[in-house]
Amino acid sequence: MKRKTFILLFVFFNTGVFFAQCNLVPNSGFENDINCMNGTDGVGLGYAPPWDSPTNGSPDLFNTCNPINTGTGVPFNGFGFQQPHNGNGYANFISLVPSSIGRREYIQVELDSTLESQGVYCVSFYVNPADSTGLGTNNLGMYFSNTHTFVSGYQYLNFSPQINNTSVITDTANWTEITGTYTAIGGERYIIIGNFFSDSLTDTAGISTSRPWTFHGGYYYIDDVDVHRCSCNNVGVVEVGEDKEINIYPNPTISQFTAHSEGMKIKQIIIMNMLGEEIKTILNTETLDITDLSNGIYIAEIKTEKGIVRKKIIKQ
Repeated sequence: MKRKTFILLFVFFNTGVFFAQCNLVPNSGFENDINCMNGTDGVGLGYAPPWDSPTNGSPDLFNTCNPINTGTGVPFNGFGFQQPHNGNGYANFISLVPSSIGRREYIQVELDSTLESQGVYCVSFYVNPADSTGLGTNNLGMYFSNTHTFVSGYQYLNFSPQINNTSVITDTANWTEITGTYTAIGGERYIIIGNFFSDSLTDTAGISTSRPWTFHGGYYYIDDVDVHRCSCNNVGVVEVGEDKEINIYPNPTISQFTAHSEGMKIKQIIIMNMLGEEIKTILNTETLDITDLSNGIYIAEIKTEKGIVRKKIIKQ
């Protein structure tokens, strides 16, 4: 047993790393936007496949490839300013409109595989109320279904979400993570995200805004939807062959490191902890100062014109 442990540690500390892909949600960060540069955009209009809307509502879709004047750009858009939690895009849904009783929007997608009976699944997604929303709500949740749903109209879906956030979310500056676990009955293949409760059962709180207009309802951006078997190490590191095209030095380091590649321009470096959480980002440079980080092991995600390479770095 000790010999096996030693070998695993040696592999981890002497090779490149990447994150295991356990997420069953396709296009989980809404990166696939087929309507880029073409103006009005929406999940409900089929522009973020395979996502769609289970009602006649038309949730919006935002991406860095959309011009500002379309209202669907990133980070500036018609509802405010927000960087993606990750990647280049995010979507939205309406959680409540006081002037239109029961009005909602939802987003729906078919998972990559059917949930297994008694399987325990870890769920997470990130939300952020738009600057112009004017109202925060609770009851932002996820519903698992065996079948695809479509209900004509704009009213709330009276389903019982297996994952539900009971706190009113009003932080417009930061993304808020909603998490939970779900023990599957078996056969579930679709998820729907939104507010599944009536107006009278939904708590609200006002959000002050300096925007020239206010939506006067709950309007939430959403990014990075994740459903995976909890036994699958979704954010762990697994061994791959060391990438010879990217060199990191000094490593270990006490202050800063340089990521260098012959013949390839480094566009971005993201530092993540071992849970896959982004800590800091720097653009268009090879050197990154990590003096402010605690001593430990981190992942450097390095973006070049050829793709993304992830390397382990050690801060001493």
